[in-house]
This record gives sequence, structure tokens and C-alpha cells, in this order.
Amino acid sequence: TMLIRPATLADITAMARLEESFPGDRLSVRSLRRLVSGGRAMCLVAEADGAVVGDAIALPRRGSRSLRLYSVAVDPGLRRAG
Repeated sequence: TMLIRPATLADITAMARLEESFPGDRLSVRSLRRLVSGGRAMCLVAEADGAVVGDAIALPRRGSRSLRLYSVAVDPGLRRAG
């Protein structure tokens, strides 16, 4: 079963590991820490069997009630699994 929950600082290492699967533009540990702890971004993780297997980060648009999807990362072994 999959659990979607807010990201915490304890998830940063797992989120950084997901970023390593990208060939280029990656979020650094420092950036992830700032986003998760800053209070402005909406940071979610997907957890399966107690392990973080994905994450999504959205940022609010200034002067608007909408969000901009900033980053989505999924464990390479689980991509295209539905």
C-alpha cells in the first residue's frame, strides 16, 4: 500500500537519493532542506513499506491561490508502475 504524507526533515536523505536518478537538473540536499522546512512550499512524499519512493514539491504563486508544481521524483524501479 502507498501512503502520501507531508515531507519532514527526516525524509531529506531519501528525497536526495531520488534526485540522484535525474541526469541533470537536481535539487541539492540544501535546497530540499530549505523547501521542506521553509513553510512556504508544499512538500509531499510517497511511502511504500516504510520507504520513501517518491516526492512532489509545489510552490504557491505570488498573488494567486494556485500552486506551481516544482518537482516530482519517483524511484526508478517504480516508474511506469501505475
